[in-house]
Amino acid sequence: MPGRIFNPNNKPVVLWGAGMKTRWLLQNCHLDFPVECIIDSDPEKSQTVFCGLDVVLPGEIEQLQRYFVIVIPQNCQEEIFSFLSQKNMQHTLDYIGLSELAGLYRGSYEKKMLADISDGYKVMALPVFPIGDICTIISFIKPYKEMINQPLSLYVGSAKNQELLEVCTDIDKAEALCMSPMLFEEEDEFLQEHGILDLKYIFALFKGEKYLDGPAEVRAFFGLPQDTECNRIGMCNFGNKDNVEDVFRKYGLTEGKTVFIVPYGDWLGRQVVTEGFWAKLCKRLELEGYAVIFNADREIVPGVPSLFLNVLDVPLFSEMCGNVVGARTGLLNYIAFFTDVMIQAIWPGDDNPHFETDYWKNWCEFGGVSQSERSGYYMNNGLSIQHESGREQRLIEFIHEADEKDIAFIIENLEGRA
Repeated sequence: MPGRIFNPNNKPVVLWGAGMKTRWLLQNCHLDFPVECIIDSDPEKSQTVFCGLDVVLPGEIEQLQRYFVIVIPQNCQEEIFSFLSQKNMQHTLDYIGLSELAGLYRGSYEKKMLADISDGYKVMALPVFPIGDICTIISFIKPYKEMINQPLSLYVGSAKNQELLEVCTDIDKAEALCMSPMLFEEEDEFLQEHGILDLKYIFALFKGEKYLDGPAEVRAFFGLPQDTECNRIGMCNFGNKDNVEDVFRKYGLTEGKTVFIVPYGDWLGRQVVTEGFWAKLCKRLELEGYAVIFNADREIVPGVPSLFLNVLDVPLFSEMCGNVVGARTGLLNYIAFFTDVMIQAIWPGDDNPHFETDYWKNWCEFGGVSQSERSGYYMNNGLSIQHESGREQRLIEFIHEADEKDIAFIIENLEGRA
């Protein structure tokens, strides 16, 4: 499908405009086509790298006619269109505006959704959700499907979401929406008219303490009784075992004697504990005979390896490690949902600076919850991993107090100790 909706000659695709809109597009939208480079008429941006792509001036790209151009800026679109037309390029055949492209994709997905409905599917539209929230939704797919007695077709906001949903055998079809955030409006008339379940409202309709209880929100949204149990999947046969074993060999890890550390997340910030804490923990783990590896995009502790795995390999990797320790984050929900590995989750202490950030204040305002409450309140009112994942065994959650005390507690509860 890549290129066929908007690029009939299947040319290499370039973007015009190295600005905020392009950054947003590349960082927040699933694109089902590769991008060669970015064109921008600002000489200061020439020969720089923007979101991992080379930026060139219009005159620096050889044989521009060889490419299909997606014009991002709206305010100077006609001017750019005129320039491309003078290069003997044709509108829609060789170039297109971003909003026009979104319209083409929307039209394509509307046809697919209507075809699914005609074939008897219940269709759902699912925007990009954090991985922990995706797991909460998955945990009630089976009882919802049994209640409506229809096969399910999900249109999701990213390729990663699609991969994860395809693991759930109760979901019959899943497709990633290209340019998802641009396709469907708030209270979209097409979705409403055809009875398509818009899942973005799951975590937007509830306020106050109800907002904190994800499973209760999903039950209510799906129309399930509130005593419907969370259907935790447990260890599934997915993930690439060869890839995971290669990581173990590459970093000298030992099965059952490795601690997989998740040092940060977005919701509670990147400093639930300090990097000094992780350094002290790594030293103690080494003394106890454990290998250590971080889930991170950079080095957290000098000499200790860090990597980002394919999301589908994380459960198997965690099981093979034998222990997971980390800041309370949605990735721990995911690991708890799909494995039985020992997990120790650290919540930030009351004095953590994250509780004073605009990110936290905006989250509290959106959910209608108090900005003054701290970890203990949220743990007890629905945001614990135990509550959200439906898992009770081999799962410990605690609030950070003092480094030495917490490290001793973690060591005491490790699996595989002699």
